[in-house]
Amino acid sequence: MTDSNASAHQNYPPPLAAFLTLGWPEFRPVPWRDYTALGVTAAHIPQLIAMATDEQLHARATPDDAAVWAPVHAWRALGQLRAAEAARPLSRLFDMLEDDDWVGEDLPHAFVQIGPPAVPVLAEYVDQVAYGTFPRATAAEALMQLANAYPNTRGVCVAALTTALERFVLQDPLLNGLLVWHLIRLHAVEAAPVMERAYAADCVDLTVEGDWEDVQVSLGLLAARPDLQPRDAEGDDRAAPAQRFRAPARVRHAAQAAPA
Repeated sequence: MTDSNASAHQNYPPPLAAFLTLGWPEFRPVPWRDYTALGVTAAHIPQLIAMATDEQLHARATPDDAAVWAPVHAWRALGQLRAAEAARPLSRLFDMLEDDDWVGEDLPHAFVQIGPPAVPVLAEYVDQVAYGTFPRATAAEALMQLANAYPNTRGVCVAALTTALERFVLQDPLLNGLLVWHLIRLHAVEAAPVMERAYAADCVDLTVEGDWEDVQVSLGLLAARPDLQPRDAEGDDRAAPAQRFRAPARVRHAAQAAPA
């Protein structure tokens, strides 16, 4: 054990100290491990929040340092505990770790596990123009996943994404395109008027979801494009568009394919 690991252990007593040695976590959609089997309970939520947001742990740059993965395990445990009080501190990671692939792709699933109590926090976050494109896009992704997991939250989630899109003049066209993408995945026909205005103002990046006619086809408002031209294949990545535009991931995440 390195001196740095020993110091980290002193900061986190059992059972949290075990998180510092778990190492590389299986990536979604592989089911997460059961952290309660390690003795974690609701009483540990404050310590788990501290670990998930620990800047010193996040700053460890070597992927073979097991402690660098402790925050990922911590936010997963918070999700499994449905820790509503963790939603706001976890949302701060969107901005703090903007280029972190695990924040962009794994953390939204923790919000889904926290459940509907996370919706107001995410709705507030995605509406803040002071945050950057990708932090807000990550919040939008979490809202979309929550709406799919909890249909009774769909109206609130769609309203939050639509309100964020209404600020299209003030924000990055790429973010507007990503917001449109998420709304389409929720089949939010009710947001079409806002989408149309954003496209008319030339405030939407067309490489995300195409032009306004493409959007109408996706929403079922048009049976096909009037000009019968197929969508540009370069803009037809429907899986996770935010990942096509992100900056290169940090060193920690280069190891996600498999541990050595």
